[in-house]
Amino acid sequence: RIRAEREDRRLQGLKDAGLATQQQLDDARTALEVAKAQENSAKAQLSAAGAQAVAGQKSLAHAETRLGKFLITAPMDGVVAFRGANPGDLVGEPGSPKVMFKIVDASVLDLTVSVPSNQLGNLRIGQPISFTTDAVPGASYSGVVRFINPTVEESDRSVKVTAEVDNRDEGLKGGLFVQGRIVTSVRKGVILVPRIAFLALDSTKSRGDLFLVENNKAKRREVAIGKAYGEDVEVVSGLAPGATIITRGGYHVKDGDPVKIVQ
Repeated sequence: RIRAEREDRRLQGLKDAGLATQQQLDDARTALEVAKAQENSAKAQLSAAGAQAVAGQKSLAHAETRLGKFLITAPMDGVVAFRGANPGDLVGEPGSPKVMFKIVDASVLDLTVSVPSNQLGNLRIGQPISFTTDAVPGASYSGVVRFINPTVEESDRSVKVTAEVDNRDEGLKGGLFVQGRIVTSVRKGVILVPRIAFLALDSTKSRGDLFLVENNKAKRREVAIGKAYGEDVEVVSGLAPGATIITRGGYHVKDGDPVKIVQ
């Protein structure tokens, strides 16, 4: 169009100067009209193409939205432990209680144990816990106390304690029964004597009697006792480390009886 307009102006000037004929001027103006028409047609085609592009973008966005509704993305990493939907099932109805999938992340497990309420004063967040399970014989596992329930169970007067267990090797499975021990404190140099070795045991006075073996003779001695740890009792004083004591059959022995140690 620009070239046609320039040619029209040039011929008009030549016509005015008597150097161009009217026919040449008319031909130039006809060419100018054709150029304008072609320009308008090109603009119309460009506008239609733009409208088609916008419509295509809207169609693409709509298709992507519909496709996204068909793709179910888990909110967490893990393993599918349960699938409640099959191909062709109608899912996602409003208010539907149907469970489609259950995803389990077993890299970290919560271990819930019951502790007697009389040990509540010894429990602290961050204490280590060691435990075993019959499902994996011979293996021992550990965790850390993360939560202590502030209420006591009325049925057995126990306290629920939750520990965090690192299970990145997936050696444990959820739902197992375990037996464990929470380390509430560490004491060194404690003398422990089997409960069965005591001839008399008075926990109210923290005293107990047992037989020592000195110079191959039985000698009855009263000792001061401390805490009980299962089948063992702590001896606070009255007994030296490494002393030999009679653990079984002490009721048939008298003070001063000769004793023969048989290996």
